[in-house]
Amino acid sequence: MRDDFKEKLEETISKAIEDGSYNLDVAQGIKLGFRACYINAQIVEEERFDFEAAYKHFPRKEGKQMGIKKCKARIKSRKSYESLITAIKNYAEASVGKDLEYVYKFSNFMENWEDWIELPEEHDTSVNIRKLLEE
Repeated sequence: MRDDFKEKLEETISKAIEDGSYNLDVAQGIKLGFRACYINAQIVEEERFDFEAAYKHFPRKEGKQMGIKKCKARIKSRKSYESLITAIKNYAEASVGKDLEYVYKFSNFMENWEDWIELPEEHDTSVNIRKLLEE
């Protein structure tokens, strides 16, 4: 293996280990040697999302741990994260005035969160206000 490649690979792996952005293949590759690492490793540059901040907007404060676990499994891009925030805010708006027993726990919400990216018309206050004004 070329020395310059080996040096760059060592540097990349060290950085990945320090910041936690490596996957199991990298860890196994380190054990097997740099050649295996070169062949098998894929350094994963995972974007980190603040799911705690997203949860703060959720109307029912139950199911946090499992809900955040589901977030981590499903939300992999900035666009998905922003859609999740929009969905949570839409759901929170639609849940205003409802008895909490009829509001999803966060873990249950994460099963169908994509349904709330667009606020259904019956929950959209701007549409409801327009209808009232027209009457």
